[in-house]
Amino acid sequence: MTEQFKKTTIGILGGGQLGRMLSLAATNMGYEIITYTLKNGEQAPAQSVSSKIIYAEFDDKKQLNEFAKECDIVTFEFENIPAETVKLLESKTIVRPNSSAIYNTQHRLRERNFLKENKFPTHKFWEIKTATDIEKAFKNKLQKAVLKTAAFGYDGKGQRIIKKGEDYKKVWEECKFGLAVLEEFIPFEKEISVVLARGVKGDIETFPIGQNIHKDGILKTSIIPAKISAATKKQAIDVASKIAKKLDYIGVMAVEFFVLKNGKILVNEIAPRVHNSGHYTQDACNVSQFTQHIRAICGLPLIKPTLVYKKAKMENLIGDDIFLVEKYLKQSNARVHLYGKTEVKQNRKMGHVNFVG
Repeated sequence: MTEQFKKTTIGILGGGQLGRMLSLAATNMGYEIITYTLKNGEQAPAQSVSSKIIYAEFDDKKQLNEFAKECDIVTFEFENIPAETVKLLESKTIVRPNSSAIYNTQHRLRERNFLKENKFPTHKFWEIKTATDIEKAFKNKLQKAVLKTAAFGYDGKGQRIIKKGEDYKKVWEECKFGLAVLEEFIPFEKEISVVLARGVKGDIETFPIGQNIHKDGILKTSIIPAKISAATKKQAIDVASKIAKKLDYIGVMAVEFFVLKNGKILVNEIAPRVHNSGHYTQDACNVSQFTQHIRAICGLPLIKPTLVYKKAKMENLIGDDIFLVEKYLKQSNARVHLYGKTEVKQNRKMGHVNFVG
């Protein structure tokens, strides 16, 4: 038995569906899993597939110290975790990805500044603290922009489209963001995401690029492979790989891009974790993003991902979509993945279906 497999316990911060699928991948490889998550009134999706689960606040130092003592490696299922929490864990055990990578990508303004300072292609943006800041930004020949909360925004939450001439004071008062980023509205042709893994030795493997379709700000469909030119594909992989290297990232991450009519790309968002747009890899590739992440953080060799079908499509089951499961189960090319959530809510991700072939 190799050193990497000897009594290794992996801790996962967050017990949602991504944590569940990471746990399934890790336990299939013989690892023990301890999940640390908040209690939100119902059993966490990851509970039934974890060796142990800890329900506690992310600033509970006593519980965090106990968690760190039991874990050989700690990783994340989502990035909205206090920086102090990540640093505390990093002082006690191995944390992958590192605290700096999480810090720079969990906050919209820090992420934008990271991209700008390192000359990665992205759209114009302005830091917003008051309604006056919005007014000043629109004097820069802006006609339309997107106001986004600097922290804790996801799945279309915490953002609003603004047009030139609106009542900026009213908009700011209604949003109640505190600190925000105003981003130039981009009339893109399509959205794509590069899901990649970077290992402990700096080696990088990328998954086939998917083209994403959103509904109400939430990812609804990913189509693989994306309908983009070879030049656009090369540029997207190059930029995403350079971002991972600059962050000294270890694990799986995703970089979302806008593709313009001329084929050029702009970085829209960095996700320092396994990603919804990579769910198709569970059934359409020779290695899933979840298994690849576990391999990366544990120092195992990365597998070069390839499609095992000519094409694939991932459909999120959002809210009442869950009641379509019976139909999908009758389709021979459909692979249904459910998250074990007991309460159906509007815009809540309940599962996903991968269509292959």
